[in-house]
Order: sequence, then structure tokens, then C-alpha cells
Amino acid sequence: MTAAKPGIVPNAANRSFWEGAGRGELVVLRCQVCGFLAHPAPDRCPRCAARALAPRRMSGYGTVYSCTIIRRAFHPGFAAEIPYVLAMVELQEQAALRVVSRVVNIAPEAVTVGLAVKAVFVPEGAFGLVLFEPATEGAAR
Repeated sequence: MTAAKPGIVPNAANRSFWEGAGRGELVVLRCQVCGFLAHPAPDRCPRCAARALAPRRMSGYGTVYSCTIIRRAFHPGFAAEIPYVLAMVELQEQAALRVVSRVVNIAPEAVTVGLAVKAVFVPEGAFGLVLFEPATEGAAR
């Protein structure tokens, strides 16, 4: 018997991210005052401190900024997936706009900093997970 993975528990700030992933969209918050994109979801804009933040769909393309291979299951629900790559992906829409997720559909040892990736989505009930895989079309700048 395989242990269940922890579920998604959204809050008011990050609900649009999880709901977007459930629709197959990568969504972050955009400041309605200065246009700055922010993730993870803050309660105010990191650039101008405005509280006027709204969900904005991203292209889903980016590059691996940093990564590590996970070789030990820190939760029993992930034991069958070891080894896997956990990466910080910088999205192409803005410098330093980064999402932490897994990189899939590639051998873990082949994932390197600078690898062009695109978002892929896994439904999780009413929500979804954002994962990344190597990109060939529309690759990040």
C-alpha cells in the first residue's frame, strides 16, 4: 500500500495559483499599481507596497535557476518517486520571478542550471500542481 501525498491547502493569497494550475494555467500575482509580478503570493507588492494585486496568467516558460536531486523521501507519499528533481525556475516574464517545483520527463542527472523548461499541469481535485519539463518551442530568453 502506498501512502497518500499531502493535499493542497490553499489560502486567500495563493488560491489563484492553485486554481489556475487546475485549469492548466500558471498564475502569479501582478501589482495593479506598478505592474510588478510576485510569487509566492505576498499580501502587498514587494516593489511599491500597494495592496492592489490581481492574478495574471504567465506563459509557463522559464529556465532552471537552481536545482537539486531529491534522493530521500521526506514524506512516505513520495517514496515511489525517488529520485526526483526539485528546482527553482525563473519565469521568462520578469527577472527574479521564480517558482519552486519539480522537473519531470527528463533524467534527474540531466537537469542543469539554465535548462529551458515549460510548465505542465497535474490535476489535484479542484486544484492542480505546476511541474516543469524540458522546453523546445517558445523556450525562455
